[in-house]
Amino acid sequence: MKNKIIQFGIIVILAIIGFVFTACDNNEEDDYYTEPERKTPTVDDFNISGLGTFTYDSTEKKVTITAKEGKSKGYITVKYNGGNYAPTKAGTYTVTFNVGYAGYGSGWNSVENLQAGTIIINPNNSITIGSEANTIVVSGSDIYVFGSYGDYPNKIPCYWKNGERINMPEDCNVFFSTRHTRFNAFAVSGDDVYITGYYDIGNNSKACYWKNGEKVELTLPDDVITSSTFSIAVVGTDVYVSGQYKIGSKWTSCYWKNEERLPLSLPANAILSNTNTIAVVGSDVYVAGGYGFSIRDYYNCYWKNGVRTEIAASFAFTVSGTDWYSAGIDNYNACLVKNGVITKLSTKNSEPLAIAIEGSDIYVLGIDDGVGCYWKNGVKTIGVGGNDITVAGTDVYIATSGYNGLVNYACYLKNGEIIALEVTQ
Repeated sequence: MKNKIIQFGIIVILAIIGFVFTACDNNEEDDYYTEPERKTPTVDDFNISGLGTFTYDSTEKKVTITAKEGKSKGYITVKYNGGNYAPTKAGTYTVTFNVGYAGYGSGWNSVENLQAGTIIINPNNSITIGSEANTIVVSGSDIYVFGSYGDYPNKIPCYWKNGERINMPEDCNVFFSTRHTRFNAFAVSGDDVYITGYYDIGNNSKACYWKNGEKVELTLPDDVITSSTFSIAVVGTDVYVSGQYKIGSKWTSCYWKNEERLPLSLPANAILSNTNTIAVVGSDVYVAGGYGFSIRDYYNCYWKNGVRTEIAASFAFTVSGTDWYSAGIDNYNACLVKNGVITKLSTKNSEPLAIAIEGSDIYVLGIDDGVGCYWKNGVKTIGVGGNDITVAGTDVYIATSGYNGLVNYACYLKNGEIIALEVTQ
């Protein structure tokens, strides 16, 4: 009896197994996944936004592409003139996109370079030639901005008087101020414009200045190899120019009054020397610069009537009454030095670029923690960076450069308002 029960159980199990296999055979097409037929997508399968014509405002012009309702998106990569980054500069950009299927179920083949359309970014003004503003001078109701235009290395020195550009003489070479050295290479007295620099003689240079475009030669020792000037000041009918000359391997600083060369005291074994600023108050002549015994062994100083006094690092220098002012860096912090007393302008990584004094107010233009600014009596105003600052009454003028999406262009700020300086060939 026991054997019959076992046999019956085996039969039941086999019957169940047979049923299962039969069921599997009958539903095989339903249980195994079949990939749907793929479609090659077209532009009509997508919603596209962000195309069009814009005016430059420094922001990215980004296109967004999404699949229309009921479609699988896959992977979409947008290209701008073949690149991956959304444009910010002025220009015309062809926008394309690539679609890659996302695996089983996407229903799409991959496809590349679908034409989405174009983005056009127009400059925010009509200036198409690059230029830069380096120094600004206000004389009465006239505003002079000195700088250059054109492409490096063929930039053309020029200045703008009330917005009208005037080219400097063809042989005029000028030392424009750099980030760490302020050269006062321009001066205005009445209707006369003075520019100091040098002209080329073969492979060397010759110190001189120009008055209303006419070159004025300066006296030099007979054995000078090369020479140049950096700063100019005009008081009445007297013209003061600071500069340097080279004899053998030694550079010597000096200044000229009405073309007559006058010495600046230097240690006997100094082989390097330079000047960057000259200022005249009454009968006193101040010249700022430095000297050294080697490139690594260099000292900042100023001379008063030819007598040298060492000072801290000086990027800009000026004189008002009996007080002298120097702007420099103290432990990576911008500072102002008045008659040798240091006052920090910032506790952040910062640097000064130029100084202006109006009455009892002291203005220092600079960069604080990477942001352009100026300090008035130690109080900072941000967002007004530039290359030079001057003040007339209550008006603050800053020579700077703008960007219109196409080129950098010379301009100046008057109390924060931008005035662009046009350049035409």
